[in-house]
Amino acid sequence: MPMPTLHRPAVARSLVILASPLVVELRHVIEHARAHRLDTLDLIAVVLELEVIDHGRQTETRARAFLPLVEKESRLELPRDHRYFKGIDTTMSIDQSTHSLFGVSKAAADLLVQEYGRYFDMPTVCFRGGCLTGPQHAGAELHGFLAYLMKCVVTGRPYTVFGYGGKQVRDNIHCADLVSAFMEFQKAPRAAAVYNIGGGRSSNCSMLEAIDSSERIAGRELDWTMSEDNRIGDHRWWISDLAPFMEDYPGWSQRFGIEEILTEIYEYNVAEAA
Repeated sequence: MPMPTLHRPAVARSLVILASPLVVELRHVIEHARAHRLDTLDLIAVVLELEVIDHGRQTETRARAFLPLVEKESRLELPRDHRYFKGIDTTMSIDQSTHSLFGVSKAAADLLVQEYGRYFDMPTVCFRGGCLTGPQHAGAELHGFLAYLMKCVVTGRPYTVFGYGGKQVRDNIHCADLVSAFMEFQKAPRAAAVYNIGGGRSSNCSMLEAIDSSERIAGRELDWTMSEDNRIGDHRWWISDLAPFMEDYPGWSQRFGIEEILTEIYEYNVAEAA
């Protein structure tokens, strides 16, 4: 990938950073981008995969301190009058919390991209992602939970839920909706832009809710067990606040929710197994 010319006050390309805590295969995002002719729009997409936590995320300790989570029947939830009920914005601190060395390296890249934008007046954006997924997502046991969960339902492979009683909440954004966000930014790029991007309030679920939906869509039960041990640095609740991006780019909207995402993943797995 060509590096920007540093001595220029501005560069005529857009540098897009996507930060996601769950691993997604870059080739699928690129394929979708090419299908929408993004490769002809002077758009450079760099996908960063954050292992557990990047900007805006807290570990269990800080989540307890800052998020008064209420335990409901199938999920943990915030009170409706809490400032983050509609989603966590970019002001949440990442200090004094555990991230993993892998995650911290991506947070450092996030800051570097912002610095390019401010120092050189270069159009850049950091998309700090929730869970990024889609029908071809190659999920694994500890990453890409919707894809791996549905694969286990279809194939009969045992599945383990790690910690929090299965009530931890994640938002999930379909790769097609993510690429459309790239397209909207490319139309009107800004310098040093930063947005949280994910499923938001319209596309999120707990582990228990994801299992229930997957079983219903697939028409079969999942063989699963509950482990009392959560992943190191894992967070209990994450829903992205999409309002700032939607305010700046009102032409963008989501087409996929949890049901649509899981249905696509199910159909893909069935086709692969045929």
